[in-house]
Amino acid sequence: MFDAWLADGVARRDGNAELRRSFEKDVLPVLADKPVRSIKEHDLRKVLRTTVARGVNRMSVRVHQDLVQLFAWAEKRQPWRVLLIEGYPADQIEIRKIVSKEFDMVNVNRPGAVQSRRRGRCSVVVSCPSIICAVR
Repeated sequence: MFDAWLADGVARRDGNAELRRSFEKDVLPVLADKPVRSIKEHDLRKVLRTTVARGVNRMSVRVHQDLVQLFAWAEKRQPWRVLLIEGYPADQIEIRKIVSKEFDMVNVNRPGAVQSRRRGRCSVVVSCPSIICAVR
């Protein structure tokens, strides 16, 4: 399903290189050997909690968004539609309940929002016409 989605369902500017890298590192080691119909929300939570445990909350949010996109794509196409008869598991996950309490979910999707590894603070880098401003 993942390979078909990469080929026909998603087209990122980098040729899906980052998407492939993040799935090969975090998602596929857990899910690759499972039949699609047996993937449940707790399997996806395990993937996301593992990334949060490594301290990469932003990556967890991105992987969650990618999983939602993957399963939404698959739900509309055969042969995966019939395999996802119980719905797609990524839709049932509330990522804000998985990431660290200190993680800034408000600014996670803003361009330039980055999480500092120091003391769990979040910094937002704002592009100004002639300078780059850092706001805490």
